[in-house]
Amino acid sequence: MNVRPVALAVIAASLAAAAPAAAQDPLEVRGVRAESAPSGGVTITFTSRAARLYRRIAGLRTFVRCQTAIAGGPLLLPVDGAGELFADRRLPLRRRALRRRHAAGTQFDVCELTAVRGQRTVRSLTLPVTAPGAAYLAARRVGNRLVAALELGARSAGRPRGGH
Repeated sequence: MNVRPVALAVIAASLAAAAPAAAQDPLEVRGVRAESAPSGGVTITFTSRAARLYRRIAGLRTFVRCQTAIAGGPLLLPVDGAGELFADRRLPLRRRALRRRHAAGTQFDVCELTAVRGQRTVRSLTLPVTAPGAAYLAARRVGNRLVAALELGARSAGRPRGGH
């Protein structure tokens, strides 16, 4: 199997999938929105569109991790940054905004919200907080798809032809 057609198909699918996403609010993911709080930190809001998602994770232990994306930097954020926000709390049973505080003036670009039950992740969302954060996440999605295409091509290239 030729790798080039597979890679081109994945790139075309990535671009096609990104086009409809641009029509909706780029800072909202499945009805969940993260915003910088003026006093420092982040506020995560579950809109009415995300009410069903919220009911699924209400009362669960939730981790919120926010970081700054470096423009033109790597597509993987550092695991531990001095300026990151990390919070570990139970999600309230009733849907309301989650406020996580941090030093005033600290701005974040990307937040990850992970709800767990015991040792199992129930739901994980990566949310853009700013336009640069949305651009970072879009670039990371395309990068992940390209890596998947290359892995698929490498696997298919390693198979013997003719079924022998």
